[in-house]
Amino acid sequence: MLKWKLRKSLTTTIAIAKLNISSQFNDSALGFYWLFLSPFFTLCAYILAFSFVFSGRWESSGYSSLGEFIVFLYSGMLVLNAFSEVVSQSAGLYFENPNYIKKILFPLEVLNGTVLVKTTLGLVFGSVLLVLLSIINMGHLPNVLILYGLILPPFIIFLYGLSICISTIGLFLTDLKHSTGMLTHLALFLSPVFYSIKDVPEPIVYILKLNPLVYTIELIREVVFKQNISFDHIMISWVFSILVACCGIYIHKALKLKFADAL
Repeated sequence: MLKWKLRKSLTTTIAIAKLNISSQFNDSALGFYWLFLSPFFTLCAYILAFSFVFSGRWESSGYSSLGEFIVFLYSGMLVLNAFSEVVSQSAGLYFENPNYIKKILFPLEVLNGTVLVKTTLGLVFGSVLLVLLSIINMGHLPNVLILYGLILPPFIIFLYGLSICISTIGLFLTDLKHSTGMLTHLALFLSPVFYSIKDVPEPIVYILKLNPLVYTIELIREVVFKQNISFDHIMISWVFSILVACCGIYIHKALKLKFADAL
């Protein structure tokens, strides 16, 4: 019975995700290819900016070439962009789909799954681009088994739990969707996107390590730069992601009966 429900939920999630993606790119000449092109153009923007406008920034960063610095920067932005996309789309997700709550019996977690599918596609395409960039600029193939088997899966689980939690709370606190921009800006500066966690002074680094994005970003960089992999951080990432997912599901179930009253 449980297996049948999971299969049905997964089928429904994929079907709705396909519909949402198709409708999003319906009027576009390039259509679905924008999922590939968006991370590519983002990468091109970084290369142009740090080649001409901020050339002194990477030269003083300690990296031997612009290519290495772009790999460093892009690995951080890849994680942050996925986080920002999930947060911005989840805040008003339930509130903007009242028919799924009032008129039909529908597992709302499927809506979070559709957000996750689109975000995961962008994350996978972006990570493939990162691997190619690493090969071109540093001449080696990163350990993709660790990247796709141990690092990205817990991050995706974390995003799913976060999406459910934000969507549920956003149904009762409608102002939450107006504060997502502030949250993503905070995440930008509290995550090691433009800097390495190793450069942060010791008293502050313990505070920053409460941010789960730190572990994902640093682990990806360890893989692409062929550094020693911190399996302790991988374990922390898995445990924290599962806790966030369980917390999101628990909050969702605890407040589910009050959803209709909140609309």
